[in-house]
Amino acid sequence: MAWPTAQDYSEAVQNPRLNFQDASLKTGQVELTPLGLPRPRSGNFATVYRMHCGQHNWAVRCFLRNVTDQQERYAAISEYFARLKRLGRIQLPYMVDFEFLEKGIKVNGQWYPILKMEWVEGELLDKFIEKQLPNSTTLRQLAERWVSMTQTLESAGIAHGDLQHGNILIVKGELKLIDYDGLFVSTLFGFSSNEVGHYNYQHPSRTGDDFRADIDRFSAWVIYIALISLSRDPNLWQRVGAGDEFILLRKEDFVKPDTSATLALLTQHNDAFIQSLVKKFKQLLRNPAQIPPLDKQTVIATTQRPVSNANQGTTTHTTSTSSDWLTDYLPQPRQKSSHPVQSPPISVKPTSQFVKQQKRGQSQSTSVPKTRGKKWLSSKLVFLWLLIVGLLIVGMIFLKSEMEKRELSEMEKRELRVCEKHFQANRLTTALACYKKVLKKYPSNAEALAGLEQIKAPYVNEIKQALAQGQLDEAEQMLVELEIKIKTYRYIDNGNGTVTHNKTGLIWLKNANCFGYQDWGTAMRSAAKLAHGQCGLLDDSKAGMWRLPTKDELMAMIDENYVNSDWSRPAISNAAGTGPWKEGDAFSGVQANVYWSSIYASYSDNALYVNLDYGSVYIYDGAGAKYVWPVRRRQ
Repeated sequence: MAWPTAQDYSEAVQNPRLNFQDASLKTGQVELTPLGLPRPRSGNFATVYRMHCGQHNWAVRCFLRNVTDQQERYAAISEYFARLKRLGRIQLPYMVDFEFLEKGIKVNGQWYPILKMEWVEGELLDKFIEKQLPNSTTLRQLAERWVSMTQTLESAGIAHGDLQHGNILIVKGELKLIDYDGLFVSTLFGFSSNEVGHYNYQHPSRTGDDFRADIDRFSAWVIYIALISLSRDPNLWQRVGAGDEFILLRKEDFVKPDTSATLALLTQHNDAFIQSLVKKFKQLLRNPAQIPPLDKQTVIATTQRPVSNANQGTTTHTTSTSSDWLTDYLPQPRQKSSHPVQSPPISVKPTSQFVKQQKRGQSQSTSVPKTRGKKWLSSKLVFLWLLIVGLLIVGMIFLKSEMEKRELSEMEKRELRVCEKHFQANRLTTALACYKKVLKKYPSNAEALAGLEQIKAPYVNEIKQALAQGQLDEAEQMLVELEIKIKTYRYIDNGNGTVTHNKTGLIWLKNANCFGYQDWGTAMRSAAKLAHGQCGLLDDSKAGMWRLPTKDELMAMIDENYVNSDWSRPAISNAAGTGPWKEGDAFSGVQANVYWSSIYASYSDNALYVNLDYGSVYIYDGAGAKYVWPVRRRQ
């Protein structure tokens, strides 16, 4: 069904009694223009109307496109905020109350969802800055509040996802965030983002797969630099032409920093503080995964001024642990794809057909004496596998030599990048289809062939072992079971001491109590040293591959459906995701207790831990003891 346009919504809101289901909205009156028409505030994804409902005003957000899991996302966000409020540990004055209504507004006889939000009177960030340019103290104080807000949100496991001038209101000098379509909370870990934010505030390489608690860091720094720079030199606003969809820096400055007129202007500015801040920003524009949080300590370290050394006659610079968080976004040489092989297996139809053919062949081989049948079949299978492997090796050598003779087209590169993203996100069935599609168009594409082989590897190994032992029924049954699991199960027991979380693609140690109680430093070292042969591992992993999970990764394991009143068992599900966890069902030794995360709290000597009883995050002295549950990514 076609989604309504802004004009469709404008017609519907003129008859609230008929077209709203919410009781308060039914009695409301939409805000009108001087011409007597509804006053919409439209964006790329939604149009917003102000409804006057007695003593209360509401913002009604009407969506311009369909998002399939929208209700699930907003329900998760709402519940997460409610839980933080119940715990009373973190105050979130930056958010406004909202309610997602699945049957919100009726347009042309069909019901569509809306977001009903508290209407707040305030000024958008860009308008506020422009008005306050003469007041440097006001802008500097706003920058301090900005640092405090971003630090609070990230420590609570929250990211807005689209920090930009149009989503930030200044209400009586305080910050308020609106538009929660791209909002991240810890319980949404493993989802992808529906949007990637305003192009003048986001890292150019950000994709929908970048969806976690730290995705606001880049835009937070962009806005902070603007506030500080404009507080020290308000003339910059006019000199860079700010106010037209940006407040100081924009996409062109991020993509080509070496030729950016704005960055050159700021780098050569006569204000040493602006110079220091922007030189660091320009110097560090390369790896978005290493951008530090915007907190007071990082700001101080990032803007540390040179210290004169009178004895040596030289100038030394204070170094910062965040000294390589941003360097140059310029595209790097493409690295050769290296696909992990530790992923859960998926169905390979040719193998399934081969099993069936072998079964038919076994039943029709009447000329072979029964006493020698199994040996005969085994030798034939071994010969067949050796032949296949040999042909594959020869074929790959030939294809590799052919690939070296030609350059990949831009279209091939783009399609391969899509396949790789599916693979890295654990969408193995989609990745398999993607690589096959590439090979259909480009039969000699070696990277696509390599991708297929890596996806198939787990299946081939399992089935080859069963066939080598003449266990044809077992091989076919194994294939059927694996097909079911990869499609529906929450956790996959890999049979080698590890368990894969299908939603996140992370690989967890099966034994969740191998190390017992340890202090945080010891726990970090234990996880880093973990390798094949320890804690029941038979996965060929090496020291350095394992680590402590982040708090978001631990929170993604929590299933609130299985929180029991006396907190006597961990709030995680069984492998199938259909009931509470039981010993040996995917995991063993999971404690209804607290586990260390890898994240430091905002002040030193403290670390974060997660209580698996009910999924709350706490801060504790790192010298205390908690349980240890290592995790790693696919290699």
